[in-house]
Formats: sequence, C-alpha cells, structure tokens
Amino acid sequence: FKQAPRGSPAYKPLDGRLRDYFVDSSMTPLLVQEMYPSSPGLSMGNAPQAQLAALNRMASAAESIAESDVVGSRIVREQQWTLSPLQGVLACARPGFFAAGGITSQARFPAFLGRFSTANKRQRLLRECASHMQAQASASKAEVRCSYVPALRSALVRPLRTSGSDGIEATLALLDEYSLTKDDYDALVELQLALGDKKEG
Repeated sequence: FKQAPRGSPAYKPLDGRLRDYFVDSSMTPLLVQEMYPSSPGLSMGNAPQAQLAALNRMASAAESIAESDVVGSRIVREQQWTLSPLQGVLACARPGFFAAGGITSQARFPAFLGRFSTANKRQRLLRECASHMQAQASASKAEVRCSYVPALRSALVRPLRTSGSDGIEATLALLDEYSLTKDDYDALVELQLALGDKKEG
C-alpha cells in the first residue's frame, strides 16, 4: 500500500518507478488503477480547456492501464516473464506520467479484488447448485443461473411468505425434490439478489 503513491510520480526516474512496481507486481498495478483518478495532476479546475486537458490525460492513463492488462494476461498465460518491465511501464510509470504527479491520498484496497472475490464465490455457489440438481435438471450452469434460480427461489420463498412457519414443510419438500440443501437455499437467494430482482413472485 505504500508503493502505489511512490510508484507514480512523473518526476521519479523510470528505473526507480519500476523498482516500486516489482515490490509486488500483481498488487501495485491494482493500487495505481484504484487511485490515479484522485491524483492532483488530474484536477479539473474551472476553465473548460483545463477540464478537457485533464480528461484527455485521464483517458490516456486509463488506456495505458488497459494495455497493461493485455500484457499481464499474456505473462500469466504464456509465462512470458520478460514482458514484466513493459507491464510495469504501462501499469504504473505511464499512468503516473499522464497524471502529472503521484498519489497523495491514502491508498485504498482495490475494489476489483472485492468484486473478483464475490464473483468467485457466486460461481462456486452456482456450480454446487447445478451439481446437486443434475439428476432432476439436465441444464448447464448458464441455464440454471438464468432459468432455474429465479423460478426456484420464488417457489421456495412463496410458502414461507404466505403461510409462515406452516410453509416450511412445502419448502423442504421442494428442496428434496431437486436434491438441494439448506445451503443451496441460501445460495439461491444470494444468486437471485445478484440479478437485481427482489420480487418474490
């Protein structure tokens, strides 16, 4: 977390910025990506020309970070570690140049990691539900996600909403019919909420 503010300043020699990148070549680019829009060098100001110039610099920094993602994917996929300095330039040094300064605020935990962790968790939940339902539903994970999750969630919740504790038996019977567990019920609720549809049906 200390390297991101130090790794971006435009006045710092390139080799020094690359050394900061190599302290943690997987985390430092994410920290720069998270923090570069708050750089004082990208302050908009009041004049329209200054605002346009700041937006152009921000767009250039974002494009450089996107190019570094392409290089990073190739490094991991093809083990092309000789490309690491190029990724360091694209992910850290070049955005710092366009931002015309370093990051002065406290580095924040990259939001990407939080979203990535949530996505992995939901993929695991979906995979487990689809596996348990295989005997009753010959569907792919995508079909389970798009068709079965909304329908099952509504059918499972409806008895509880309409009958309260008296509806527990109906909900359990439906879970048994699809070979689902209590954990799968919780997973279905979370997966349906992830769709942004909170209707119970």
